[in-house]
Amino acid sequence: MNRQHLGAITAVLSGVLLAACASHEPKKTEPAKAAASKPIGPQTAGYTTLINNAGEPVYCVKKTPTGSNVARTTICMTAKEWERARENDQQTLNDIRKDYNPPKF
Repeated sequence: MNRQHLGAITAVLSGVLLAACASHEPKKTEPAKAAASKPIGPQTAGYTTLINNAGEPVYCVKKTPTGSNVARTTICMTAKEWERARENDQQTLNDIRKDYNPPKF
């Protein structure tokens, strides 16, 4: 195959690829604001749902402790307990941020 044929084939393939890309409409995505307003919690985050002795739904998740690739622990709590844990974590982060004094250069 000579260089003229190779150049012609390259030009034809390039044209086909460009036409294929240009012929599809871009996918419409949901605005970020609407996606952020959806509830996020154990009910929607892929947790396993069980029923405790009191008849309440309990949401369980398997966690891998930091520094381990093997050990797994299962944490099960009610929706109220998960919300309380989330609020405590958020408060801890807020306290750390409030007390943080970055070095001045």
